[in-house]
Amino acid sequence: MIGDVVNFSSEMYGATVLKDAKSSWRGSRKTGGGRMYEFASHCIDLIVYLLDRSDAIVRSLLQSIYSSEVEDLVSSTFVYNMGFSGTIMANWSDETYRKPANIVKIMGTEGKIVADKHVYKIYLKEANPERGFEKGWNTRYITDFARTVRFYVRGNEYTSQLD
Repeated sequence: MIGDVVNFSSEMYGATVLKDAKSSWRGSRKTGGGRMYEFASHCIDLIVYLLDRSDAIVRSLLQSIYSSEVEDLVSSTFVYNMGFSGTIMANWSDETYRKPANIVKIMGTEGKIVADKHVYKIYLKEANPERGFEKGWNTRYITDFARTVRFYVRGNEYTSQLD
């Protein structure tokens, strides 16, 4: 619906590490700590699922904000031979987020998709009545299509996974 992909971003933010986490597993690469392993992997998995593996990664920046032994912020540029590129941005030291947030944006020649845990928005240059989308912005909230669960544990998906 959005045509050929022009570019994308996959971002994840949270207030997980707001001081040096030396004493926890997050503060040590040996125990799986660091933003790349713990948060950025989700951004990458989503892009591989949605768009496939990239043909090249042309630049990555791993930056410490609070941590002394691991990175707190990861930014990478992915390039595809099909003619588009995009960025992965993951920062677990952003105190403006109460809970981890994942945001995916995909720009196409005919529109754009913006999605997070609560809502997805699709902008279309032309209406797509077969799928129920108008020209311009179309917004769908998780509550519009989420199935109810027998017990709500911090999100419908957790009980669904258990079931």
